[in-house]
Amino acid sequence: MEGTGVVGAPVTSSRVTSDGVTSSEGLSEEEIRQLKLSLVTSACSALQCDGDDLRQRLRDLSAAVAPHCPQFPLQVALYCRRHLWVRWVSCFLLAVAAILAPCRPHLRRYFGAVVRLPSDWLAVPRYFQALSPPLSVLSPYPRCLRDSLTRTFAAFDAHQLAKYRSRLHKGPRGHRFRRRRPTAPQRRITPQGSLPPSLFSLRSVVRRLHIREPRQYVDALLGRRWGQRGGKMGGGGAFGGH
Repeated sequence: MEGTGVVGAPVTSSRVTSDGVTSSEGLSEEEIRQLKLSLVTSACSALQCDGDDLRQRLRDLSAAVAPHCPQFPLQVALYCRRHLWVRWVSCFLLAVAAILAPCRPHLRRYFGAVVRLPSDWLAVPRYFQALSPPLSVLSPYPRCLRDSLTRTFAAFDAHQLAKYRSRLHKGPRGHRFRRRRPTAPQRRITPQGSLPPSLFSLRSVVRRLHIREPRQYVDALLGRRWGQRGGKMGGGGAFGGH
């Protein structure tokens, strides 16, 4: 194998393809160890550089390591979040793990430990979409990613979600508070072949996942008054997801 621990070294023994599928049968323990070292080195290099080349290398190395050690890319994501504080690498590796079949059974175990903020929560679907061509079509989430996103959302508190609440739930601002009439949304200019950013807002992702709990937070986020969705207000309670 030619790959060493240096960023930018070619990964030749694993024969990584463009769609993330790898055929790395027959690698020795030393070669697998070198692939792991290259993945860690590439993740640490994000402290100094960023770009499409680094993202592609992280994806290729994760695809090469996953058949031999499915949890290792997720462990690197957790290390980057807890010790390096490189949040984008952690979220990116979670999205890569959601694509790689060997990593999917372990995604839920690590997801909640890596995703600590709503901004992290939103970054994972965005990276997943970027890794799932065609970019002009909204890619369906695998079951492991849907379950992980739903479970982690229930762990957020009111303070973390406050900035995303509808103005209806933020209270009046003196005498100037007035409920505005809905206006036609302004058309955003987006690159050709890409999806509008509004599809990856917190409100849009919650709707797409059909998240209903914690009920009070979901109602505030979607701009509904408490108990407006119909039925009795009892049942799961305001914090049923905790």
